[in-house]
Amino acid sequence: VTEFFADAEASFNDAKFVFYGYPFDGTACFRKGASKAPDEIR
Repeated sequence: VTEFFADAEASFNDAKFVFYGYPFDGTACFRKGASKAPDEIR
């Protein structure tokens, strides 16, 4: 990973917490499209 969230300076292996986002529309029942949201939101 080359980009850090909120100026985090720890490497992946040294981090206490890791947040990972992925597109998921499993709970949408009408007008799905959340999985096509901009990557900047994740």
